Formats: sequence, C-alpha cells, structure tokens
Amino acid sequence: MSKNSSVFDLIKSLSKSEKRHFKLQASRYKGGQSNYTKVFDELDKQKEYDEKAIKQKFKNKTFVKQFNTTKLYLYNLILETLELYHTDKSSGNTITNLLGKIEILYSKSLYEQAQKLISKAKKTAYTNGEYQLISAILSWEKKIASAYLFQKSGKTGINNIMIEEGRAMKILKSENKAWYIYARVLEYQNRLGSARDHITKYKASLKDITTYEAKDFISTQAKEYILTAKALYYSNIGENKKALINQRANYELLKSNPAYEKKYPNKYLACLSNLIILEHDMGDMRHIEPLLNSLKALKDHLSKSKDTNLKHRSIVLENVMTIEFLTKKGTLDAAWKKMEDFYTHYEKAILEIPGPYIKHLYYRHLCLAFYNEEYDRALNVSELILDKRHNNYLEELTIFTQIIVLLTHYEKGNTILLPSIIRSLYRSLIKKQRAYKFERLLIRILRRINNTFNKQELNKILASSLPQLKNLSKKPEERSAFRHFDFISWIEAKLENKPVQMIFTEKYKRLMDNN
Repeated sequence: MSKNSSVFDLIKSLSKSEKRHFKLQASRYKGGQSNYTKVFDELDKQKEYDEKAIKQKFKNKTFVKQFNTTKLYLYNLILETLELYHTDKSSGNTITNLLGKIEILYSKSLYEQAQKLISKAKKTAYTNGEYQLISAILSWEKKIASAYLFQKSGKTGINNIMIEEGRAMKILKSENKAWYIYARVLEYQNRLGSARDHITKYKASLKDITTYEAKDFISTQAKEYILTAKALYYSNIGENKKALINQRANYELLKSNPAYEKKYPNKYLACLSNLIILEHDMGDMRHIEPLLNSLKALKDHLSKSKDTNLKHRSIVLENVMTIEFLTKKGTLDAAWKKMEDFYTHYEKAILEIPGPYIKHLYYRHLCLAFYNEEYDRALNVSELILDKRHNNYLEELTIFTQIIVLLTHYEKGNTILLPSIIRSLYRSLIKKQRAYKFERLLIRILRRINNTFNKQELNKILASSLPQLKNLSKKPEERSAFRHFDFISWIEAKLENKPVQMIFTEKYKRLMDNN
C-alpha cells in the first residue's frame, strides 16, 4: 500500500454499514456536510486511486492547497468512527475501562474503591484468558499495596501479589512458546506453498512439532495453538489421520471453553471448517452432518457481527461445505437448491465478498454444474473463477478450474479445441511449477482419449488409467488434488455408463453401511 493511497485503501475496505456510521458521526463532529465527507464520497466513487482527479474536483476549495493534511485528518477521523462502531462488551475493552477508573480512584487516594475494581478486573481477565492484561492490573495492585504500607494500614497481601504475578508470567511464557511453534508452521507453509513437492522439507524442518503435547501447556490459548499447529503440520505432509486426531481435540477444547469461543469466533470458525474438511478426506461421513449444523448455527450468529470479513467467511464456508457434502451424497437436487438459495439470499452481498472467498463458492458451483452434465453452465461459471480480478488468489483452484474446462470441452465433443487447450494447460503448469504426477497423468489420459473414436478402445484406456489414479490418491503428496474434484468417480461413471450422481450415491451408501 503506497503512502498516498492509505485513506483510499481504508475507504475501500469499509462495509456499507461502516460507511453509514462514518457519515453520521462526521456530520455530528462538523455540524453537517463537511469538506471531509465530500472528499470521502469522491474517493469512494473511484475504482482506482486518482489524486489529480480529486484536486481538480475541488480546485476552488482552500483545503486542496494542503491536501496531504486533509487526507491525514480524514484517515484519522475514519479510524475514530470505526473504533466507536466496533466498540463492544469484549473482555479486553471491559478491563481497559476498569484500569482507567482504577487510575482515577488511585489519584484521589480512594484505595479501597480502587481495590474493588482491581478484583473485578482480575476476575474478568482470568475468566476470559486475558493474561496479557494481568500484569497491568497487578501493577496497580502493587501501587495500592505500597500506599497501604506508607499509611501503615490495610492488608497488603504482598506475597499473594508476588505469587499471582509469577503464575501470570508462567502462563504468558507458555502462550508465547505455543504461539512460536504455531507461527513456525505457518511460516513454512507460506514460504513453501503447497506441500505436494515439499514434504521432505516440511518433515526435516518441523519434525520437532510432533514432540509437543497440548496437555503440557497451561492456558486454553496455548493448547489451541499447539493442536492447530500439529493438525496443520500433519495435514501438510498428508498424514490426515493424525491431523484429524488433533483437529478433533482442538474442536472439543474450544467447545468446552465457551468464553474462549466467544472471544475468538474466527478461531472457532477455522477449527470447525478444517475439521469438516478432514472428516471428508477420511471418508467418515457420519460426523459431517452434525458439524455442518454447528457451522450453520455459527454462521447465523455471525450474521449480526460487525466484523464483515468474519461474516463473509462464515457465509461462504457454510454454503461451500454444505453443497460439497450434498454433492458427495449424490443428492444433486438438494445441492442445487442450496446454491440457488445462496444467490437469492446473498445477491447484494456477493459484490462485497472478497475474491478469495467467493472464488471457493464459484468453484463448487462449477463442479456441481459439471457433475450434473450442464456443460454450458459450467463454462460460464469458469469465467467467473478465471476473472482477472481474482487471478491472484488460490492458484490451485485456478489450475483445477482450467482442468475442468478441459474436461467440459471433451464432454461437449469439442475435440478440435482439445489439443491446443491441453498444450496451454501444460505450459501453464510448467511455468507455475505445478506439473505434479496427478496433473501429468491426467493430461496423458486426455491426450490418449482425444485420439480415440472407438468406445471399446476408450473404455480400455480409462480402465487402465483408473488403478494409476487410485494409487496416486493414496500418496500424501498427491492426495490434495483429489480433494478438489472427483476424477476417479468421473472415470467410473464412464466405464459403468452411469451418471456420476449415481456413482456418488452408491459410494455414500457403501460408506454408511461400512461405518
């Protein structure tokens, strides 16, 4: 973000309700429509930051001569109104307010009254895991103890303060260590990207992650960091069974601590959605439906949140995961209804949902259209995913969208187009260093079947390819590819001359019977 566009970027990040709140507060501060709200409106209209256009618009206004000062004031004014808008009854705010009152009472030598508020602040901090604020609270308690000593009256409880401060420091040390472990996993994931070709590096660099146990850490937050780190590490190296064990433990930990769950709804949302993904990958469909119900309840709760980013994430995750589950059950009609309900209910919100989130939903729509043999619709949806505005997000989904587009043209009989599309896709994979075993095998299969006009020969190619795909699906470094699209079921549908929906239904029934 450039220095000159800071206020523009801030304005573009605001939700409609946040913009309304700014206008209301700004009019109160300035007694009506001010120069600042006028500049705000003009910046809000722009698609890209254009300072020259703003200066030209207000060339007769004196504030243009000191436009940098105007921008800075507007920037700070927006932040002030956002602070008011997002002020809530969070434990952190409650404690901060109490500390302010404690300081006032202390300055007036009303130590007993201040001590009562200290007790209240400590109770709030311990209940909500605000250990980083314990030190500030105890600092005031020590000042009051000192004042009592000078007055030679009152109970100082010096030893208790020392013990309590030591306990708080121990908890903070535990949380800091757990965060460092968690951050290392994230750092390697961001540095290496997909673990499909980096499993050896992951294991060599992060092998100590497996030695840590959540029970050895003190607070809920520390335990959550450790369980999340281990689940992410095992998932990255393809050991989904171990990832699932840690993710389930994390979910139970959060459920057993309602205060923590309430304080960090973003962590609960991430934990719940990652658990659903892992349950899906492990094939135990019995656990998914209750988890989806919990996800829906969380989404409904977060619909009232002022955190628009969190609200949008919950909306998309609940819809994407429910649609995927209904699809894998073979209930495509129910999946279509869920998709249509989303577009109907969130028609206006779609424009506000960030690219990475909406791209997930469009991709699920693409898969559903392909499975349902609505190939023209699939091609239309693919254009939304490949839109240049979203091309910086989720490269893996972009690649798999291109693969499904290729399959769609094959199904439509556009055999003349296929060779050039295959070449283009392969060059793209090589350029992006994503030509993994699965992608290369799939391209070889498509090249072979594109040159085959005999159904018997086609079935022979598909039948010989199926075991290779199944073997790849068991390899940790290739397993993630099969998460995006069920190529195995597509080939089985071809071989058995059945709709892919029927293959899904039969597989789901077998899974439920076996479990």
